[in-house]
Formats: sequence, structure tokens, C-alpha cells
Amino acid sequence: MSYAEAQQKVREELAKEGFGMLTEIDLSKKIAEKLHKEFRDYIILGACNPSIAYEAMKSEINLGLLR
Repeated sequence: MSYAEAQQKVREELAKEGFGMLTEIDLSKKIAEKLHKEFRDYIILGACNPSIAYEAMKSEINLGLLR
């Protein structure tokens, strides 16, 4: 499947499970912008399911902490 098809499929499958996108980073564009270098198609999707996130954060407030 193509990059565009794969990206669409991931979005659809996440949506079916109640996930929405909080963030999207087009890494190839960022690398071009910041480093003036070419990089293959690469996107980082920050997906979140609010119900799951709420329940998880009630149990462990530091869950979202990056170390």
C-alpha cells in the first residue's frame, strides 16, 4: 500500500477505537525546514483516546511524564 493509503488506514483504524489526533508532525518537512536535508515520507501522529487517558491519569498522574 502507498504511504498515503497507509496513513489514511492508520487514521481510520484509530478513529474506530475512539482515538483522535492531538498532534501531527511531518518529519520530512521539519527536516527540510530545519536542516535543509531530504528525508523520506515520515509522519508522527500523536493519538489520544480521552476516556482511556482520563482513566489512566486517575490511576497514575505521572503517566504522561517523559523521562
